[in-house]
Amino acid sequence: MKNPMFRTSFVVAVAAIVVGLAAPSGSAASAPDPLGALTASERALLASDEEKAAVVDAETGAFLSVIRVERASGAQGVAQAGSHSVCSASDICFYSGKIPYADIAFTGKGVAKGSWPARSGYYSAGANVIFCWTTACTPRVSAHTKVSFNGSLVTGTSATLL
Repeated sequence: MKNPMFRTSFVVAVAAIVVGLAAPSGSAASAPDPLGALTASERALLASDEEKAAVVDAETGAFLSVIRVERASGAQGVAQAGSHSVCSASDICFYSGKIPYADIAFTGKGVAKGSWPARSGYYSAGANVIFCWTTACTPRVSAHTKVSFNGSLVTGTSATLL
C-alpha cells in the first residue's frame, strides 16, 4: 500500500538541514552535540529560514559546515500531492545519489518510514523536518535548508514533517 506522505520522483534537485536534535533509536543519551563543530554564526544561520546548505557527517549526523546560498531562480510554489512527478525546488525531498534509485518527495505532516537506499542528501523546502538513516538522524532542520552527507550515500529510514 502506498504511503500518502511521499511520492517517488526522478530528478535530483537540492537537499536540506537542521535545528533541534533527533537521536536514532538505541543511541546513547550522552551523544556529542551535533552542532558542536559550528560557529555561533553558522548555528544562527542553520536555525534561520534563509536559504542555506550544510554538510553532515553520514556516520554521526553531526553538522560539519553551513553556508548561505542564493535561492534557486524559477522556484515553483508548493504543489498539491501528486501534481508533479519530480522533486522541484519547492518540495521536501530525500535525494538519490545513485541510478536507478529515485528521489523521494514528501508532503503533508507526520512521519514517513521506509528503506530508501543510496540517499545523497535532502532539502527541507518551506518546512521543518527531521531525516533519519541507518546510522543517525539530523536534528530538526528549519525551512530552506540543503543537506549533503559529505560525499557518502546512506540508506534513509524516516522523514518527519513538522
